[in-house]
Parts: sequence; C-alpha cells; structure tokens
Amino acid sequence: MPSESQIPIASQDVSKRFARRLALFYGATFGTVGTHLPFFTVWLKAVGIDAGWIGMISAVPALTRFTGLPFVTSAAERRYSLRGALIVAAFATAVGFAVTGTQSLPLAVLVAYAATCALWTPMLPLTDAYALRGVARYGLNYGPMRLWGSAAFVVGALACGLLVDIVAAKHLIWVIAAMAAVGALASLGLQPLERTKPTTTAIEGGRSLLRDPGFLAIILAAALTQGSHAANYAFASIPWQGLGLGGLTIAGLWVLGVLAESGEPGSGTSVYNLSWSGSSTTDWLGWIEKGGFIDLVRQIDPDLVILSLGGNDYWADGDAAQFEAHLRRIHDSVAAAAPDARWILGTQPVPANESPEAWRAFQGTTVRYAEELGAPVLNLADDMPTVNQDRLLYSADSTHLTDAGHAWIAGLAVMAVHELR
Repeated sequence: MPSESQIPIASQDVSKRFARRLALFYGATFGTVGTHLPFFTVWLKAVGIDAGWIGMISAVPALTRFTGLPFVTSAAERRYSLRGALIVAAFATAVGFAVTGTQSLPLAVLVAYAATCALWTPMLPLTDAYALRGVARYGLNYGPMRLWGSAAFVVGALACGLLVDIVAAKHLIWVIAAMAAVGALASLGLQPLERTKPTTTAIEGGRSLLRDPGFLAIILAAALTQGSHAANYAFASIPWQGLGLGGLTIAGLWVLGVLAESGEPGSGTSVYNLSWSGSSTTDWLGWIEKGGFIDLVRQIDPDLVILSLGGNDYWADGDAAQFEAHLRRIHDSVAAAAPDARWILGTQPVPANESPEAWRAFQGTTVRYAEELGAPVLNLADDMPTVNQDRLLYSADSTHLTDAGHAWIAGLAVMAVHELR
C-alpha cells in the first residue's frame, strides 16, 4: 500500500478539491475577521454604547480563547469531528452576529456577543487542525491554502471600509454577519477526512510542555505581546473616524499589519522612539552638544522626524522666547545630521489643572515655527480632547496618556503624514 504522502493518481482530484474548498473556507473565515476587527467597535459606538462598555465587550474574544476554546477543541478532537465542529461553529457564528445586530443595550450586546465568541474563537484552531490533517493525508502544501486567509482579510477589510462611507455605521454589523454567513455556507463544502488512530504520545507530549519553563516563557511573551495590542484592537478605528479618516483609509491602516506580516524580513517601516519623559529643550540641547545623539541620528538616517516638545519647558519657566530659540537649535542640529528627512512638529495636549488659554498661547510657538518650515503640525493643544472631555485618553495623573490616548494621536499623525505626500 502507498504511504499517505504517496497519493494514488485516482485521488489527485480529491486532493485538489480538498485544497480548493479549504482555501475558500479560510478566505471566508478571515474575511469575517477582516470586517469585524476594524469596524465592530465603530458599530458599537454608533448604536450608543460608551467607551467603558466597548472595552468590556472587546475583551470577550480574548476571554473565550482561554475559557471556552479549550473545551470546544478538546471535544472535537476526542470525537474526531473537526469538520462537524467547524460546520456547527460557522453557522452558530453567523446566527450569533445576526442576533447581536438586533441588540443595542450594552448588557444585551455583551451577552449575545459572548455567546457568539464562544463558538467563533475556536474556529481558527479547528480549521488549522483540519487543514494539517488534510496536508498529511493528501501531501498538500499548507502555506498557499492559509495564504487565502490573509488575502481575504485584506479584501474583507477594504470592502467594509468602502461600505463605511456609503452605509450608516449602525448597519455595519450586518456586513460582518453577512460575511460570517458566507463562511457558514463554505463550511458545508469541507470534505470529510478518514479517521486515524489517535496516539497517546502526543497527549503526553502536550502535558509535558506545561512543565517546560522555556515553553511557558514563550506563552507569557506571546500573551504580553497580544495584551499590548488591546487598546489598538478596541479603540483605534473610533478616533481615526472621529478625525475624519474615511472608511477605506481606516481599512488600509489595518491592512498594513497583514501586509507587513507577509513581507520580507527587514522590509516595511522602522520607528525609533527617542523621546524621554520629563525632558525639556534644555535637556535635548545638552545631549546634542555631547555628540552621541547626533551620531545616532546619522546612523538611523530617518526619512521622517516628528519633533514634539514644550510641556516641560512651560512648567520649568514658561519663557516662550527661550523655548522658541531652543526649538530652532534642536531642529537645525538634527536637520544638519539628516538633511533628507521630512518634518512634522507637534504641540502638547492641555493637561489638567492648567489654564487652556495660557497653555495654548505657549504652544503656539511650535505652530508658528511649523508654518515657517512648511511642515505639518500635530496640534494636540487645540485638537486633542482634554481630560474633562474624554477621561479614557488620560492616565490617573490626568496629564500623561493611556494606550487609547496614544492611539488617538496615531490617527492624527497618519493625517499629518498624508500632508507630506
């Protein structure tokens, strides 16, 4: 008898059919993610749910990944019913999003969405497990099939982005539900796989991993990495939309992440954060005079420099003339080291317990200098909500920013970069 990797000629058609149908299902599954991830929170805001509830609702998928997901995947594995589990999960997801779309009260949305995620989040690991079984059975190449998922995410996000500018935001949930329905129909085309004898070694090996410090360190690092994305996942699209970015532009920003994952090592954009909390222009001039900072700038050779200082200068002495002189010297020194760099200047947001008028008058120095240079300006002093207008953007000291605040500024930065093009 031929081995599993030696597929008989008669079964090659079956192999190709398996690959095509799985690629279609991958596409539909990731197409749902592509419509959901950028725009689900936009829908939540459009139906009147406030930021606190949006944060809680957005946390549900992560919660179900380590609560419900292990039970669903384990049950499917024990019964050798990956295909059946995928069909049930796909249809439950489509129905769940449809039910969620009929709700507008925060608690009702939370309950409906939690029930949906309980079967939606296991779909990707179940699909990967099903795909790998098919790869072993038919000798297929896993990469091209999985690539259809990334491509569908891009298409789904861009398509939904186009619709954002056409349909009201409160109807976006139906775009997500429709994409989930496509996934449900695609699941019916998945081919059954012959049952193979399970091995106990794999189970024992899996348990031993939980006692491996190296494995646990990897899990912790992955968890922290995902956790750092939480504010971006939950709130990025909302401030971007509030800043006037169109749906297609917002979708494009999300797509950049997928394209970056698909790119060659070393490609894409490198960001260097050379800021230092508590520093003033006097501090920066001192570092420039020592030479090491300028050497670093030459080594980086940046295409774009964002210069945003002034808050600590205001608190130090409030001398606007000195601040302007220092700002000019910093710009000229860095520009000499990076002559081809483009520039964006930024003001500082109004902190709590400060006079907005006095603060903005001092920050106007930066605005005027940006106009002189012909550079865009991130005018946070005028454009960013104060702590009294949006508490979630600020940390407990009412001055420094939360991740949501930094995401808000990122949206403004995107618009400034567009001005340079």
